[in-house]
Amino acid sequence: MPIKLDWIDHNVAADSRNVYRSTSKIDVGNLPAPLAVLPGNALTYTDNTVQRNITYHYVVTSVQGADEAPSAEYVIAYIPNTGPGPQTLLRGTWDYGYFGRVPLEDIFSATEFLTACDMSALSTVNATSGNYWHKVVYKGKILFFPNLMIASTLSFQSLYQKGLVYGLEPSANWPSAIKTLLGTIEQGKIVTSQGNRFVVRLPTSRETLATTGTTSAQLRGGEIDKVFAGLYLNREFNVDNIPAMDESSSTIGVSVHRLTADYHSTTAQVNVVTRTCISTNGNIDSVQATPLQYSNASSYVQWTPVLELQI
Repeated sequence: MPIKLDWIDHNVAADSRNVYRSTSKIDVGNLPAPLAVLPGNALTYTDNTVQRNITYHYVVTSVQGADEAPSAEYVIAYIPNTGPGPQTLLRGTWDYGYFGRVPLEDIFSATEFLTACDMSALSTVNATSGNYWHKVVYKGKILFFPNLMIASTLSFQSLYQKGLVYGLEPSANWPSAIKTLLGTIEQGKIVTSQGNRFVVRLPTSRETLATTGTTSAQLRGGEIDKVFAGLYLNREFNVDNIPAMDESSSTIGVSVHRLTADYHSTTAQVNVVTRTCISTNGNIDSVQATPLQYSNASSYVQWTPVLELQI
């Protein structure tokens, strides 16, 4: 399946049109070699050289003499299978976009999910009605976030020991302190539902794992800010001015602790990063990035996992 680009003729008398493609944002001031050179009256281009599960950035320029005027950037992913739920984006781009909601039972009910993850005996299922999955694409990955917690009364330690923390992060990236205290236990738990395979993990606290930096600013920038936050309308803190994805009454529960896939090691303990909303109106700007000693987390941490579709 190719990617097809279409654009509007603005009555510009172009000599030719150039199509540029990259797997990252294109600098229109320093354009690469064109992927294709088209006639000036061309209004469409089909890229038959795309590869599965890659997000592409395109710019189309109109060339007239020595002048070259670029279009806005197109961000499109070639992902043949986006998993259960809606198949077209409601808003956003294929770099970060929102498909919509998926009923919880269309993938897993909370009880089914705990059973699939072998967590039934280690946590308390959230029986609240009205829960659902948010379906998102982020950096070429199809992710499902539950609107409410799946379970409570569990610890980072129990999730780690079941392989439910870091997803497919290479073992070399796991914190040495965690492996020393909790054991080198393979992460990347795979669960299957209706022919779809998912990796179960925690949302990331920042872009990359790190063992230093414990201030709130240093712990931001990962999925918990750039994706999870965008699913909630009532929020003021906004990384990179991300628009609200789910324009409804979704809110973050006050005093809800949400574990993230981050850590901080000290000589005495391993600290696990949580997000806790302390405001009265549920605004995510009041969410604190708090290092939490893992051994003390079992009685009050609530589990909001991420399902990453394997495609």
